[in-house]
Amino acid sequence: MTDKEKAYCFIELYKEQMNHFKQTRDIEFKVNIAFWTLIVLAGYFLNLIISSRSYSNFNCFYIIIALLFLACHLFLWLLPISRSEKIDLHYIKEYRDKIEDLAGEKPTPYYGETKDGQERRIMSWMICEATITCLLLIVLGILMLQ
Repeated sequence: MTDKEKAYCFIELYKEQMNHFKQTRDIEFKVNIAFWTLIVLAGYFLNLIISSRSYSNFNCFYIIIALLFLACHLFLWLLPISRSEKIDLHYIKEYRDKIEDLAGEKPTPYYGETKDGQERRIMSWMICEATITCLLLIVLGILMLQ
């Protein structure tokens, strides 16, 4: 296999991995929007139920449910999806480096090329999503406890 054929193979692998990364991000966005919509709808229906009846221990019950909901979002969705994104970015960088080696060019840096840069970018995105979930739950709790 010539260097040109190897480079072509790595380019195809690079494109596939990049496509997988973009699809993962797209799915992540759609699931988060659905999750946040579910929180709002659940809050609306809980508010209807609470306003029509009197519950004395609802504060403790809501806090437990909200923390459980937040933990599920973080540990069952955000952490696994971030692991998948880290793997994709690792292979994207690896294929890109091999293509540049075969072409005889010096690797060009790009945003998030280092492992620390990738992890910081993914972690900051994950923290942002978890914060949105937490804020929605807090606002919902405040509205229902009034």
